[in-house]
Amino acid sequence: MQTRATYVAERGGQIVGFAQLDLERGEVEAVYVSPDAVRTKVDTALLHQLDEVARCGGLREITLKSTLNAEPFYAQQGYERLGRAQHADLDCVQMRKTLPHPLG
Repeated sequence: MQTRATYVAERGGQIVGFAQLDLERGEVEAVYVSPDAVRTKVDTALLHQLDEVARCGGLREITLKSTLNAEPFYAQQGYERLGRAQHADLDCVQMRKTLPHPLG
């Protein structure tokens, strides 16, 4: 069984971002976008892809640990703040998003 879903975004033959979801834990492990691709909606597209994979996989919610500066982005995408967290010595925010039922 596949336990992780990983997606890569390319532009002009160059990797400009990637995202990864742990399907067993229902946790977004990474959403990274190169500095020159910020504000191009690459991050939004990658996150929406993870949401869709989780939803189709039967998950009712997904979680993530956001860096402090990325918290507003995730909040705009429907994630709610649960509280402070730590990840690799970084102050983070634990967040969660409830997913709609899959169609069909």
